[in-house]
Amino acid sequence: MDIKAMRKEITELIDNIKQHSDELTDKPHIPQLELELIVSKIDLLYKKSILFTHEYSRSRQAPAETIKPDTEKGPEKQGPVQHPIPVRTYPDLKSLIGINQRFQFTAELFGGSAEALNEAISQINASKNKEEALQAAAELKARFGWKDDSQAADDLIRLIVKKFE
Repeated sequence: MDIKAMRKEITELIDNIKQHSDELTDKPHIPQLELELIVSKIDLLYKKSILFTHEYSRSRQAPAETIKPDTEKGPEKQGPVQHPIPVRTYPDLKSLIGINQRFQFTAELFGGSAEALNEAISQINASKNKEEALQAAAELKARFGWKDDSQAADDLIRLIVKKFE
């Protein structure tokens, strides 16, 4: 990705965080889900800014670093060693939910439907990162009409965050 595109992504993310924050300004209580979404976006902004800084400094150094190709390829002149990037796996959300919480979530958050809870767990488990999982939770909140001051909703959000730690 080029520097201009990275800069544009960062600017759009900053604008999105600001807009999300502005929507919460007049609320007397900020729901846990909303806070987690904002924190997740800030974390993503931090990571993108690190990548941007790295790419920016690399692009400014590139012209000075012209490396001639080696015609000799002995064992000591193989070039840099490529290390695979480890793929991080997260625990299954289902394993983080206790039996009592399962009943509570089913009754209070999913209208008594264990099937709806299981579908929600599957959707969250399929999320690639915390931000995506929290966005799925925000959609579930709207779909099932969770109250902003719901302790069960806050507990579920904490488990989602824990899943991605």
